[in-house]
Amino acid sequence: MAKGNKKPILFISHISEEKEAASLLKDFFEHAFLGAIEVFVSSNEKSITYGARWLDRITNALQSCDTMLVLCSAKSVQRPWINFETGFGSARGVEVIPVCYAGQDKGQLPAPLSFYQGLNLRDAGVLELLLEQIAEKVNMHCPQADCAALAERIGKIEERYMFWDACNAAFDGLEACMPGIMQTLKQLPVGGTYEFEVEGTEENQIFKKLREGFFADGSILALSEAEGMTIYADYEVSKDYIVTVQQRFIDEIAGNEEFKYK
Repeated sequence: MAKGNKKPILFISHISEEKEAASLLKDFFEHAFLGAIEVFVSSNEKSITYGARWLDRITNALQSCDTMLVLCSAKSVQRPWINFETGFGSARGVEVIPVCYAGQDKGQLPAPLSFYQGLNLRDAGVLELLLEQIAEKVNMHCPQADCAALAERIGKIEERYMFWDACNAAFDGLEACMPGIMQTLKQLPVGGTYEFEVEGTEENQIFKKLREGFFADGSILALSEAEGMTIYADYEVSKDYIVTVQQRFIDEIAGNEEFKYK
């Protein structure tokens, strides 16, 4: 429990790309405890106001928090800053709780996060237990809160977040097979086609995985083989393909802020 009249502080460690999930957790816990605790989220303007020295605010929150939640995704657990904040909390003896989502399971956490008992964020029953644990830690009665609704909202954020990771990775692969193709695709109308050659055995294997993976349903781009294949003397393969732009690429992908090639 925080000393004096200060509110207990719950620190949520996260990477900036995941500020939506972190802010959702902030709103949930502050509302559940009727504002009796402060939830610190560095990417949220309520935690670090305009003009504040952001590093000082983060350091102060790390030094005074009572509990730390670490938002663990497949991406965030690779970031040094997450391990730094986790280590800071651990050195202070603060309770550190990895909360896993977006491709990261609690059973597959890397060290040092694997040293702490974690949880999977989309489990409403587990969220209820977490709420009880935080309430006990800050010496308050456990509030009533809709953990099922929180789990559902986290799930939607998770799905959207993971989609854009997969989407950008797929278009990275497409660009690697045919450098400059993105500029061409963005100039094509719905139903517009572009025929191109993929040179090299390795590049053709990458392209095959894209056709059978992310682009398999043809809802964003329809990828098909054109007639023509060449095998060079060094056994390198060159094949011709046709890409057809779909409505979803125009409406949802090309101009979206999350799209790497917007």
